[in-house]
Amino acid sequence: MDAIQYPGFDEHLLRTARENLLSLGFHYAGEVLRGVLFVSASSGQAVMLDHRICDDAFPYSYSEYTKEQNGLMHAHTAIYRFCADDQPDLHQAVEQLRRFLAQDFDEGMVRTAGPDRQLREVDPTLPEAHFEQVFIDTYGREEFDKVIREYPVIDIFGHTRWVDYYIARDEFDIAVEKNGETYHHPIIVGKGRYNRQLTKQNSLSAYGVKTFRWSLQAMQFRDNFSEELKVFFGDAKRFRLGQKVSVSRSFSYFEHQQDTLKAIQEARAQGENTFLVVLPTGTGKTEILISDVVEQYRGGNAANTLVMVPSRVLRDDHIKKINDRLLDLGAPPALHAGEDIDQPVVVKTYSWMSRNYRHFDTHRFDYIAVDEAHHAVAPTVKKVIQHFTPNTLLGLTATDQRLDQKSLEDIFGKYEVNLSLRDAIEQGLLAPIKAFRARSNIDLSEVRFNGKDYYRCRAVA
Repeated sequence: MDAIQYPGFDEHLLRTARENLLSLGFHYAGEVLRGVLFVSASSGQAVMLDHRICDDAFPYSYSEYTKEQNGLMHAHTAIYRFCADDQPDLHQAVEQLRRFLAQDFDEGMVRTAGPDRQLREVDPTLPEAHFEQVFIDTYGREEFDKVIREYPVIDIFGHTRWVDYYIARDEFDIAVEKNGETYHHPIIVGKGRYNRQLTKQNSLSAYGVKTFRWSLQAMQFRDNFSEELKVFFGDAKRFRLGQKVSVSRSFSYFEHQQDTLKAIQEARAQGENTFLVVLPTGTGKTEILISDVVEQYRGGNAANTLVMVPSRVLRDDHIKKINDRLLDLGAPPALHAGEDIDQPVVVKTYSWMSRNYRHFDTHRFDYIAVDEAHHAVAPTVKKVIQHFTPNTLLGLTATDQRLDQKSLEDIFGKYEVNLSLRDAIEQGLLAPIKAFRARSNIDLSEVRFNGKDYYRCRAVA
């Protein structure tokens, strides 16, 4: 079928969109590549409604797509993007937009599908090599320590998603997606997969993160690509250290002991500060936590306590249980639990902390407890645990055996220090590194690794 000219956004659908988005504070701002744009003058946020963007009857280049998005992402405080081919699409888009604007994220169990990309994607692909080299040429090798590869985030539905590169900044964070057309062009991937891409991107926008995309073709024009990095990323002085050095905590493991609380106190007296308690369900894990928090609070070592739990239901249950038990124990009146982050004992879900932990200083909490700690192998939860350096870190679980055989000691026994790789080498904490890269004229741009083997993806249509 021959390609025909894109007819523009459906007029009846546009009228409905105007009414719905106006109620949310967004005004019609004009047409875009394959859809329309709405803008909020008060917040600086924008909404893009894609129309027939996955329809191969109306082709366009992927470079056009990424160039337009990057420009709009730079110009607005946040961009939310949705497919709107018909009324059901529009209704779903408006309802999802309401959730994003209200920060209404799923607070249930964090779900991780597929292998851990931090472990699988060790070596850069050709597009990644292009991005990394141009970034280094633009900002310098030392600044690359502020770029995190394969960064895990949680989307609005509670699923762990991965960002190719992540840069934390003073004003807002940046997500970078280096895209091959075969895996990201809306016409090629189809509407279902494209919507999943938008869910991740919109979730990042709700976090306050701007997502920039480049195709391999665009990155190969190095001078132009470098200038775009300078415009969109800004001054490197605003970047925060991303790649930190991991060191070990003193760690104790307690299993089925009659007096675990006493054992924790004895281990603490010997200088240890991290404990993993494995006790069967119903044998008093929460009691151990509460009693230890009270003892540490009275000793001036737990003015700020964080308790992490898997879900909202468990969060509310823990708040009630902790407050009731504090009364029974005759704890100081100032010591109480709640959801508010300024409470002496704040109880938060894994999901909430995974979305917000980077906003807190590493020493924000004196005492951190992780309930149902066997879920800590989720990449996003692991990031939270290893971000903080409390006086006490306590993991509680009824089972330390995981189907994926990951070691909880590796997670609870390590944390990140605010040192770059170069700083750690200069201070003698790490051995010097020698790295070599071999040049090759082999085109591997369409070669992917599926977790087991390398394969060539299908050609662009």
